[in-house]
Amino acid sequence: MKKILNLFIIVFTITSCNKESIVDLDAFKVVMTKIPTKVGDTAFFSIQGNPDFITFYSGERGRNYNFKDRIVAENSIPQIIFTTFGQGLSSQFPNSLALMISTNYNGNAADIKSATWTDITRRAILSMGTTGTSSGTIDLSDFRKFDSVYIGFRYNAATSSTSSQPTWTIQSFNVNNLSLPDSTVYNIRTISMLGWQTIDVSNSVNTWQVSSSQLRITGGSANALANEDWVVAKVRLSEVTPDFGLPVKNIVERVNSYFYSFSRAGSYKVTFLASANRSNLNKSVIQQFDITIK
Repeated sequence: MKKILNLFIIVFTITSCNKESIVDLDAFKVVMTKIPTKVGDTAFFSIQGNPDFITFYSGERGRNYNFKDRIVAENSIPQIIFTTFGQGLSSQFPNSLALMISTNYNGNAADIKSATWTDITRRAILSMGTTGTSSGTIDLSDFRKFDSVYIGFRYNAATSSTSSQPTWTIQSFNVNNLSLPDSTVYNIRTISMLGWQTIDVSNSVNTWQVSSSQLRITGGSANALANEDWVVAKVRLSEVTPDFGLPVKNIVERVNSYFYSFSRAGSYKVTFLASANRSNLNKSVIQQFDITIK
Protein backbone atom coordinates (compact mmCIF):
# COMPACT_ATOMS: atom_id res chain seq x y z
CA MET A 1 0.00 0.00 0.00
CA LYS A 2 2.88 2.35 0.86
CA LYS A 3 4.55 1.66 -2.52
CA ILE A 4 1.28 2.45 -4.33
CA LEU A 5 0.92 5.71 -2.37
CA ASN A 6 4.51 6.75 -3.17
CA LEU A 7 3.95 5.99 -6.85
CA PHE A 8 0.78 8.07 -6.81
CA ILE A 9 2.68 10.97 -5.24
CA ILE A 10 5.41 10.77 -7.89
CA VAL A 11 2.91 10.67 -10.77
CA PHE A 12 0.91 13.50 -9.23
CA THR A 13 4.05 15.60 -8.77
CA ILE A 14 5.19 15.12 -12.39
CA THR A 15 1.70 15.90 -13.69
CA SER A 16 1.48 18.95 -11.49
CA CYS A 17 4.87 20.20 -12.68
CA ASN A 18 3.90 19.81 -16.32
CA LYS A 19 0.58 21.57 -15.79
CA GLU A 20 2.32 24.28 -13.81
CA SER A 21 4.81 24.80 -16.65
CA ILE A 22 2.01 25.21 -19.15
CA VAL A 23 0.10 27.60 -16.90
CA ASP A 24 3.23 29.62 -16.05
CA LEU A 25 4.27 29.83 -19.68
CA ASP A 26 0.83 31.01 -20.72
CA ALA A 27 0.93 33.53 -17.90
CA PHE A 28 4.36 34.84 -18.95
CA LYS A 29 4.38 38.58 -19.48
CA VAL A 30 7.04 41.29 -19.48
CA VAL A 31 6.30 44.95 -18.80
CA MET A 32 8.93 47.61 -19.46
CA THR A 33 8.63 49.86 -16.43
CA LYS A 34 11.41 52.25 -17.41
CA ILE A 35 12.21 53.11 -21.04
CA PRO A 36 15.82 54.10 -21.81
CA THR A 37 16.34 56.96 -24.27
CA LYS A 38 20.10 57.61 -24.29
CA VAL A 39 23.38 55.77 -23.86
CA GLY A 40 23.88 54.77 -20.24
CA ASP A 41 20.17 54.71 -19.38
CA THR A 42 18.92 51.50 -17.80
CA ALA A 43 15.83 49.70 -19.05
CA PHE A 44 13.79 48.05 -16.30
CA PHE A 45 11.50 45.10 -16.99
CA SER A 46 8.90 43.52 -14.70
CA ILE A 47 8.45 39.78 -15.29
CA GLN A 48 5.23 37.89 -14.59
CA GLY A 49 4.78 34.12 -14.65
CA ASN A 50 7.34 31.43 -13.95
CA PRO A 51 8.49 29.60 -17.11
CA ASP A 52 11.34 27.09 -16.88
CA PHE A 53 13.79 29.33 -18.70
CA ILE A 54 14.01 32.96 -19.79
CA THR A 55 16.63 34.23 -22.22
CA PHE A 56 17.22 37.89 -23.08
CA TYR A 57 18.31 39.13 -26.52
CA SER A 58 19.25 42.81 -26.51
CA GLY A 59 19.16 43.19 -30.30
CA GLU A 60 22.78 44.32 -30.35
CA ARG A 61 25.42 42.72 -32.55
CA GLY A 62 25.83 39.11 -31.57
CA ARG A 63 22.64 39.29 -29.45
CA ASN A 64 19.99 39.32 -32.16
CA TYR A 65 17.05 36.96 -31.62
CA ASN A 66 16.50 36.65 -35.39
CA PHE A 67 19.97 35.17 -35.77
CA LYS A 68 19.90 32.70 -32.88
CA ASP A 69 19.67 29.69 -35.23
CA ARG A 70 21.69 31.13 -38.12
CA ILE A 71 24.77 29.15 -39.13
CA VAL A 72 25.17 30.46 -42.69
CA ALA A 73 25.20 34.10 -43.76
CA GLU A 74 24.19 34.67 -47.36
CA ASN A 75 25.52 38.23 -47.47
CA SER A 76 28.91 38.22 -45.81
CA ILE A 77 32.60 38.83 -46.44
CA PRO A 78 34.92 35.95 -45.46
CA GLN A 79 38.22 37.06 -43.98
CA ILE A 80 41.36 35.53 -42.52
CA ILE A 81 43.96 37.09 -40.25
CA PHE A 82 47.06 35.44 -38.81
CA THR A 83 50.45 36.20 -37.29
CA THR A 84 53.85 34.89 -38.36
CA PHE A 85 57.43 34.72 -37.10
CA GLY A 86 60.18 34.08 -39.63
CA GLN A 87 63.66 33.16 -38.40
CA GLY A 88 66.87 32.71 -40.35
CA LEU A 89 65.47 34.55 -43.35
CA SER A 90 67.87 35.43 -46.14
CA SER A 91 67.92 36.21 -49.83
CA GLN A 92 68.96 32.60 -50.47
CA PHE A 93 65.44 31.48 -49.60
CA PRO A 94 63.04 33.82 -51.44
CA ASN A 95 59.36 33.03 -51.06
CA SER A 96 60.08 30.28 -48.51
CA LEU A 97 56.53 30.70 -47.15
CA ALA A 98 53.49 31.11 -49.38
CA LEU A 99 49.80 31.52 -48.53
CA MET A 100 47.75 29.29 -50.84
CA ILE A 101 44.06 28.66 -51.49
CA SER A 102 42.34 25.95 -53.56
CA THR A 103 38.75 25.42 -54.63
CA ASN A 104 39.25 21.90 -56.00
CA TYR A 105 41.66 20.16 -53.62
CA ASN A 106 39.94 16.98 -52.40
CA GLY A 107 41.77 16.49 -49.10
CA ASN A 108 43.87 13.59 -50.43
CA ALA A 109 47.57 14.26 -49.75
CA ALA A 110 48.56 12.46 -52.94
CA ASP A 111 46.64 15.08 -54.95
CA ILE A 112 48.18 18.17 -53.34
CA LYS A 113 50.27 19.00 -56.43
CA SER A 114 47.64 18.17 -59.04
CA ALA A 115 45.02 20.43 -57.42
CA THR A 116 44.70 24.03 -58.56
CA TRP A 117 46.19 26.42 -56.03
CA THR A 118 46.09 30.21 -56.10
CA ASP A 119 48.99 32.02 -54.47
CA ILE A 120 47.52 34.87 -52.39
CA THR A 121 50.69 35.67 -50.43
CA ARG A 122 50.66 39.24 -51.78
CA ARG A 123 47.50 39.90 -49.81
CA ALA A 124 49.30 39.24 -46.53
CA ILE A 125 52.09 40.86 -44.55
CA LEU A 126 54.64 38.22 -43.56
CA SER A 127 57.27 38.46 -40.85
CA MET A 128 60.64 39.87 -41.83
CA GLY A 129 62.17 38.53 -38.64
CA THR A 130 59.83 40.03 -36.05
CA THR A 131 57.65 37.81 -33.89
CA GLY A 132 53.88 38.30 -33.88
CA THR A 133 53.73 40.03 -37.28
CA SER A 134 50.08 40.51 -38.24
CA SER A 135 49.04 39.59 -41.76
CA GLY A 136 46.39 42.25 -41.76
CA THR A 137 42.79 41.39 -42.64
CA ILE A 138 42.69 39.37 -45.85
CA ASP A 139 39.47 39.61 -47.86
CA LEU A 140 38.40 36.36 -49.54
CA SER A 141 35.24 37.70 -51.19
CA ASP A 142 36.41 36.51 -54.60
CA PHE A 143 36.17 32.93 -53.32
CA ARG A 144 32.78 33.46 -51.66
CA LYS A 145 30.87 31.63 -54.40
CA PHE A 146 32.56 28.39 -53.33
CA ASP A 147 30.97 26.86 -50.25
CA SER A 148 34.27 25.41 -49.01
CA VAL A 149 37.93 25.97 -49.84
CA TYR A 150 41.28 24.74 -48.61
CA ILE A 151 43.65 27.35 -47.20
CA GLY A 152 47.24 26.55 -46.35
CA PHE A 153 50.90 27.42 -46.17
CA ARG A 154 53.53 26.02 -48.51
CA TYR A 155 57.08 25.89 -47.18
CA ASN A 156 59.74 25.79 -49.87
CA ALA A 157 63.46 26.00 -49.10
CA ALA A 158 66.32 25.16 -51.44
CA THR A 159 69.69 23.62 -50.54
CA SER A 160 72.33 26.08 -49.39
CA SER A 161 75.97 25.30 -48.72
CA THR A 162 76.35 28.29 -46.41
CA SER A 163 73.06 28.93 -44.61
CA SER A 164 70.52 26.98 -42.60
CA GLN A 165 67.02 26.91 -44.02
CA PRO A 166 64.56 29.33 -42.41
CA THR A 167 62.13 28.49 -39.63
CA TRP A 168 58.52 29.67 -39.87
CA THR A 169 55.94 29.79 -37.09
CA ILE A 170 52.27 30.60 -37.63
CA GLN A 171 51.44 31.92 -34.18
CA SER A 172 47.72 32.47 -34.70
CA PHE A 173 45.17 31.97 -37.45
CA ASN A 174 41.57 33.17 -37.43
CA VAL A 175 38.77 32.79 -39.95
CA ASN A 176 36.20 35.55 -39.66
CA ASN A 177 32.99 36.46 -41.44
CA LEU A 178 31.88 40.07 -41.77
CA SER A 179 28.10 39.83 -41.83
CA LEU A 180 26.23 42.43 -43.85
CA PRO A 181 24.44 44.76 -43.49
CA ASP A 182 25.03 45.03 -39.73
CA SER A 183 28.86 44.76 -40.03
CA THR A 184 29.11 42.12 -37.31
CA VAL A 185 32.42 40.24 -37.35
CA TYR A 186 31.97 36.58 -36.47
CA ASN A 187 35.03 34.56 -35.51
CA ILE A 188 34.35 31.21 -37.19
CA ARG A 189 37.53 29.27 -36.55
CA THR A 190 40.75 29.69 -34.60
CA ILE A 191 44.02 27.91 -35.24
CA SER A 192 43.14 25.07 -32.87
CA MET A 193 39.75 24.39 -34.51
CA LEU A 194 40.79 23.91 -38.12
CA GLY A 195 42.03 20.31 -38.19
CA TRP A 196 45.25 21.05 -40.05
CA GLN A 197 46.58 18.46 -42.49
CA THR A 198 50.37 18.21 -42.92
CA ILE A 199 51.70 17.04 -46.29
CA ASP A 200 55.32 16.18 -47.01
CA VAL A 201 56.27 16.66 -50.67
CA SER A 202 60.06 16.39 -50.47
CA ASN A 203 62.58 15.81 -47.66
CA SER A 204 60.63 14.24 -44.80
CA VAL A 205 63.34 15.11 -42.26
CA ASN A 206 61.82 18.54 -41.59
CA THR A 207 58.02 18.80 -41.60
CA TRP A 208 55.26 21.03 -40.23
CA GLN A 209 54.50 20.51 -36.55
CA VAL A 210 50.95 21.29 -35.45
CA SER A 211 49.88 22.12 -31.90
CA SER A 212 46.79 23.74 -30.41
CA SER A 213 48.45 27.15 -30.49
CA GLN A 214 50.74 27.24 -33.52
CA LEU A 215 52.04 25.74 -36.77
CA ARG A 216 55.82 25.47 -37.03
CA ILE A 217 58.41 24.17 -39.46
CA THR A 218 62.13 24.22 -38.70
CA GLY A 219 64.40 24.21 -41.73
CA GLY A 220 67.44 22.02 -42.08
CA SER A 221 71.03 23.10 -41.53
CA ALA A 222 73.49 24.10 -44.27
CA ASN A 223 73.64 21.53 -47.09
CA ALA A 224 70.24 20.13 -46.10
CA LEU A 225 68.18 18.73 -48.95
CA ALA A 226 65.63 20.99 -50.59
CA ASN A 227 62.38 20.86 -48.67
CA GLU A 228 58.73 21.37 -49.67
CA ASP A 229 55.99 20.86 -47.10
CA TRP A 230 52.36 21.96 -46.86
CA VAL A 231 49.95 22.49 -44.01
CA VAL A 232 46.32 22.99 -45.10
CA ALA A 233 42.81 23.20 -43.61
CA LYS A 234 39.31 23.12 -45.03
CA VAL A 235 37.22 26.24 -44.44
CA ARG A 236 33.53 26.89 -45.08
CA LEU A 237 33.46 30.53 -46.11
CA SER A 238 29.73 31.16 -45.61
CA GLU A 239 29.68 29.92 -42.01
CA VAL A 240 28.77 32.16 -39.10
CA THR A 241 28.21 31.53 -35.44
CA PRO A 242 24.64 31.87 -34.10
CA ASP A 243 23.80 34.87 -31.92
CA PHE A 244 23.40 34.16 -28.23
CA GLY A 245 21.11 35.53 -25.57
CA LEU A 246 21.78 36.23 -21.92
CA PRO A 247 20.30 33.78 -19.41
CA VAL A 248 17.76 35.47 -17.13
CA LYS A 249 16.43 32.46 -15.21
CA ASN A 250 16.60 28.69 -15.12
CA ILE A 251 14.17 26.03 -13.92
CA VAL A 252 15.18 26.19 -10.24
CA GLU A 253 14.80 29.91 -9.67
CA ARG A 254 12.16 32.58 -9.94
CA VAL A 255 12.82 36.02 -11.39
CA ASN A 256 10.50 38.99 -11.08
CA SER A 257 12.55 41.71 -12.77
CA TYR A 258 15.43 42.36 -15.12
CA PHE A 259 17.41 45.43 -16.16
CA TYR A 260 19.81 46.23 -18.98
CA SER A 261 21.87 49.21 -20.22
CA PHE A 262 22.90 49.96 -23.80
CA SER A 263 26.41 51.29 -24.42
CA ARG A 264 25.86 52.42 -28.01
CA ALA A 265 23.24 54.49 -29.79
CA GLY A 266 20.92 52.69 -32.18
CA SER A 267 17.53 51.07 -32.69
CA TYR A 268 17.15 47.68 -31.00
CA LYS A 269 14.49 44.98 -30.95
CA VAL A 270 14.68 43.54 -27.45
CA THR A 271 13.39 39.99 -27.08
CA PHE A 272 12.53 37.88 -24.05
CA LEU A 273 12.32 34.17 -24.90
CA ALA A 274 10.42 32.08 -22.34
CA SER A 275 10.43 28.30 -22.62
CA ALA A 276 9.24 25.19 -20.85
CA ASN A 277 11.46 22.22 -21.60
CA ARG A 278 10.40 18.91 -20.07
CA SER A 279 10.46 15.32 -21.30
CA ASN A 280 6.94 15.61 -22.70
CA LEU A 281 6.75 19.37 -23.11
CA ASN A 282 8.70 21.69 -25.39
CA LYS A 283 7.07 25.06 -25.77
CA SER A 284 8.25 28.65 -26.00
CA VAL A 285 6.87 32.16 -26.39
CA ILE A 286 8.53 35.51 -27.00
CA GLN A 287 7.82 39.10 -26.07
CA GLN A 288 9.52 41.94 -27.89
CA PHE A 289 10.09 45.68 -27.46
CA ASP A 290 11.46 48.31 -29.83
CA ILE A 291 13.95 50.62 -28.15
CA THR A 292 15.77 53.60 -29.64
CA ILE A 293 18.90 54.84 -27.91
CA LYS A 294 20.23 58.29 -28.85
